[in-house]
Amino acid sequence: MDVAGARTTLRSLAITISEDGPCIKRVGPWGFADTLITDTQPTPTVDGWYPDPRPFVSPYPEQMAWVFSEVVSATRNLPKYGLWKEELFGRMGNTGNAFVESEPSCSPEQLALAVLLEALLFVEKLDSPDGVEVLIVTVDNQIADDEWAGTRIQKLDWSSVQTAWAQMGIDV
Repeated sequence: MDVAGARTTLRSLAITISEDGPCIKRVGPWGFADTLITDTQPTPTVDGWYPDPRPFVSPYPEQMAWVFSEVVSATRNLPKYGLWKEELFGRMGNTGNAFVESEPSCSPEQLALAVLLEALLFVEKLDSPDGVEVLIVTVDNQIADDEWAGTRIQKLDWSSVQTAWAQMGIDV
């Protein structure tokens, strides 16, 4: 699949989520590309060789695992996937955490659409002349998005997610 195909798949997924809601992948924590989806903040490991995965603490971990799995399916055959997958899924986790913080009573559909929006915007950047910023060497599971996370001025709320999807022609 190329970037256009991934874009189409993610847009179709947004329509599915807005009409039917996100499916349930499995029960329990789900992890991929150094991101862990869970419903409670994990206890940090003290003596581990590898850094702890980046937590995405979600009130709907099963549904978010499904969204992440669908994004894996849509993007895994894109060029240089192994170079940027941690950035993509880390950004999705960061977005999910920020959305839950600003919308603590969000529905599974709202959270899924916020996280999926980040994935679609990331795929759009892959196709842009500037590409996507990734850290080639990282310490403690850091991603490039972490450098900007603390400086974001705009609050991520449901209204801004709806507006972004509407600008892409998708009514959520």
